[in-house]
Amino acid sequence: IKTYDEIEIVTYPRGVKGPSFIRDYDILKNGERVAYASSYWVLIDFEKRKFCRPSAISAVCEIVPDMDNLYEMEMRKLHPDINEMTKSDERKVYYSSIDRNNHMNNTFYPDILFDYLPESYLDTLKGKTITVQYNSEILCGENFSVYTKKENGEFILSARCEKEDRDIFSAMI
Repeated sequence: IKTYDEIEIVTYPRGVKGPSFIRDYDILKNGERVAYASSYWVLIDFEKRKFCRPSAISAVCEIVPDMDNLYEMEMRKLHPDINEMTKSDERKVYYSSIDRNNHMNNTFYPDILFDYLPESYLDTLKGKTITVQYNSEILCGENFSVYTKKENGEFILSARCEKEDRDIFSAMI
């Protein structure tokens, strides 16, 4: 996919797994699959800032899985050990990167990953899997540290709020 290419994105509900709603995406160019993505979503109770079980919306709608055109993907949970990683940077969450919940929008996580990706990886991205895993929110004005590690051909990044001793997100290529 290049700049200004016309693409089509088709999305499919894949059902519910534990507290998560699974949604897959086919990215098509000229009718041919050029990328595939899978995302796991959760419901949040805004007032309590806690996860809700999918059954919380059962009176509103039913999630009917579409199992056509399924591409099996390995969904790895990331548990990077920051003690084995290099602290690469400190960043702050600015207003331009927050969403309606006043925390950093998760669409910025891949951008942050690519900010630290070594140049040697850029030429070898075709066919690679990128995993981004949300762990906890980071609010506007808060600071976070970026830890990185190269291991076994993989590049791993962990964003962590040092002040509150919590992981924000992890990512891997």
